[in-house]
Amino acid sequence: MQDGTPLVKTTGRGQNVLYKGMYLYSTIDPEGSVTERVGRFSVRENTLIFIPSPALGYGIKRLIDKIPGNTYILCVEADQALMRLFIDQTITDIPSDRRLSVIRTDNPSQAVNFIKNIGIDHIRRLEPLYLSRGYHLCRQTYDAVQQALEDAIQSYWQNRITLINMNTLWIKNIIDNLQYIKHCGSTDSIVIDKPILIIGAGPSLEDNIGIIKKFRKYFVIISVDTALPVLGTVGIKPDFIFTLDAQIGNFADFIPYRFPDAILITDITVNPVLFREINFKAVFLYHSSFAALSLFKRMKSFNLLPYPIPPLGSVGAAAVYTALHISSGPVFLAGLDFSYPKEKTHANDSTFYRLMIINSSRLSPLASSSKKAIMQRPLRNIKIQNNIDIKSDLVLNTYARELNEILKTQNRVFNLSHEHSPLLAPFVSSGIELKNVLAHSKTGNGNDSFPEQKSMDFSQENIKRFLDNELTILSKSSEYISHYLNSLRSERIKEMNRIKENVKVLDYIYAGFPDSDADMFAETSFLKRLLLSVHYYTNRIYRVRKSI
Repeated sequence: MQDGTPLVKTTGRGQNVLYKGMYLYSTIDPEGSVTERVGRFSVRENTLIFIPSPALGYGIKRLIDKIPGNTYILCVEADQALMRLFIDQTITDIPSDRRLSVIRTDNPSQAVNFIKNIGIDHIRRLEPLYLSRGYHLCRQTYDAVQQALEDAIQSYWQNRITLINMNTLWIKNIIDNLQYIKHCGSTDSIVIDKPILIIGAGPSLEDNIGIIKKFRKYFVIISVDTALPVLGTVGIKPDFIFTLDAQIGNFADFIPYRFPDAILITDITVNPVLFREINFKAVFLYHSSFAALSLFKRMKSFNLLPYPIPPLGSVGAAAVYTALHISSGPVFLAGLDFSYPKEKTHANDSTFYRLMIINSSRLSPLASSSKKAIMQRPLRNIKIQNNIDIKSDLVLNTYARELNEILKTQNRVFNLSHEHSPLLAPFVSSGIELKNVLAHSKTGNGNDSFPEQKSMDFSQENIKRFLDNELTILSKSSEYISHYLNSLRSERIKEMNRIKENVKVLDYIYAGFPDSDADMFAETSFLKRLLLSVHYYTNRIYRVRKSI
């Protein structure tokens, strides 16, 4: 026998497998021990049961009989020889079932793509079930696959909950902002031939102020909005301001200091007050694709959809992504911590820090307020390079993980912040190292002139035509839904087909409904909420159309 070939051995209580010097099942009762484990296994609805290395497939048939109809089984085999054994030995023993999938991969991304094809919206959680010792042969691989699957499920539901909470505000802001965009450009028309420094408001920014001032002339500075009060306090003027947040509270970052010579790069979903109340040298738009909505296809057809970027959630991550696409030189990061260095959430003089000062008192000093703000978050310890633990939380870790997916394909991003960072960017620890990186950069010496603002033809005429088209679609939907709700039951089937056909192009009006992924049109309560939403957006679009 060779260690590279699985050897099946027959015992009095089922078959066992000897592979790479290890029996994959109990030597006393191979099949019975697995059956007993499956019997003890507690199964919940909407669960993905992850089985690493199914080997001979013991227990799978019983598990299929046991699980609810909306629970799925994913068996992953990382070893080619064991996958061949599974196919040869179990092809007739395990029944075909839509809830069972078996794949051969050692790539976590392939496993994630597989469950996305199944429909990740039906899965709420993952439960691992170890049915053979084959798991120990590729333990790191299976752990990585499990972590990737858990992260994908978590990320989907975080995004789904965010969409439920924010969809109405995002769409409202897009509609309102159409009256202001005629003088804006699209972010992809910016070209920067100079090293870029992206500044966030993390606590580590306090330690970077000196080196930023010393090397200021070598950089184009892109400041995220939360860092503006910090930069204003120390006298650093950014070249670009990058903003993402659609909520009105974000406006507080712009109040202490104004930078009229700065260029604004903003999501089209930003709160309209930013266009109305603050002057910038120029404004460039991008579009964070928070959902695959038909609205965006129509905006594109009317030449109104600006440069698209993926939905990264964090303004810092979005700024890094954008910087990498509008330049070809090195990109440096400062204050993008995605963790809690110094037991703080933000740098001194940031809006959040100033609010803590305002709310502090003799009985609630500043230090305890900062600690309390951290403790209120879903904290977790994150392992980074050299097996070091840092303190972060569920949301920040998700942002860091998504940004790292971008950084791991780049070799021109450098971190000035601190060596204990969760980001996959080399740490530049001194001015000498920074000078060396700058000396070897392929960018020009960087004159401080920026390209003239180009328009995507965000013309008044295109905006008017788009709004008129939306009003027509909404009017038809209102008519069809109202007629359905007031009609006899015998007439409703025909009306329902008309509603579905018309409303599917208005998915933005119900994308934020908690039940928007279900068979929602069958419910009268859903249609009543849909009609209210149609009226809300009709009034909103009509007011904007009237103002143009």
